Amino acid sequence: MRFFRYCLLLSVLLSLSQCKKNTIRPQEPELPAETQSGQQTLGFKANGTIYVAPSLIQVVGSWTGSNTADRFYFAGDARDRNYILGSIGVTLRGDLSDGQQFQLVNEGQIPAGQNYGLAAVNIDPSCVYAHSTDARLLSGQVTLTRFDGGARVAAGRFQMTFVKAGCDTLRITEGRFDVKF
Repeated sequence: MRFFRYCLLLSVLLSLSQCKKNTIRPQEPELPAETQSGQQTLGFKANGTIYVAPSLIQVVGSWTGSNTADRFYFAGDARDRNYILGSIGVTLRGDLSDGQQFQLVNEGQIPAGQNYGLAAVNIDPSCVYAHSTDARLLSGQVTLTRFDGGARVAAGRFQMTFVKAGCDTLRITEGRFDVKF
């Protein structure tokens, strides 16, 4: 009987010594697929870090067929793999139709009679990059891959680069959205 207890104790001790601490790491999010069916997705890379919006804050579209009056806006809060919150908002004005491109501009550089867009991005609370702040948009573009007013679906791709004194240059790449409005 002693021998049995000894073997049991030894096997328990040996099994406990085999335990390893498992480190749980946040899973890297993946950018949503580039769909065009109103799947309510928004994702982008900010300086190489992936941000994905679990939900959209606001999506608004109004169009009359006039390039100067038509407008589309989307905004969402997005999180990276460490659940750090970022937000992005984009307003497009001009010809809202499939394949149209919108040059993102600074507020004082709005072109007359052309498609254009304004953008705001907040990844770091101390560095808000927006058309209405002291940040400067170096380049940026949005391409509508689908805009269907009847089905109320908009989808597209975007990229932009901002600079701001005292902050890192912000490069938004591989941006995509697919929303219902």
